[in-house]
Amino acid sequence: MKNRKTLENRLEGWIYLLPLLVCVLLMLPRLASPQFGLFDDGKTITTAREMGKDITYFTFEADQGRFRPVYWLYFSLLYWIFGLKPFWFFLGNAMILVLSTWMLMQLTLVMTGRRFQAWAAGFVFALSRPIIESFYTLSKGEPLQVALILLAMLSSAWLSR
Repeated sequence: MKNRKTLENRLEGWIYLLPLLVCVLLMLPRLASPQFGLFDDGKTITTAREMGKDITYFTFEADQGRFRPVYWLYFSLLYWIFGLKPFWFFLGNAMILVLSTWMLMQLTLVMTGRRFQAWAAGFVFALSRPIIESFYTLSKGEPLQVALILLAMLSSAWLSR
């Protein structure tokens, strides 16, 4: 009886992690054929390269609402470590997607205390239409912003407990 309960708990744990697996599966085609393409903003690569050469390359981009030292540091870090290899940029986006989904699930769990609601929130987020548009390309600033906002909200929820 004890072994059966342990097996059920493990199975429940794996089912709970399915939204994270969905995130990985969504990004697999992009990771299998990593190329900078037509839909990727060339500005991301150019700015990462410029900040890679000179870290003091700071400006505020009012038209896009991004302040370079914070927003571009992520892409510059990828460039400094891996160079101009598209696989690593898209793997970075995949990691942000998985991390954002996990943080959303944890935030839901902290707020509601119910694993099913956290699981459902993760699935709905991972399968929502803007995910492909935002995470499949390097032209959107939302993935990093979502991750940072979720980190702030999750930190606040944990601290308020």
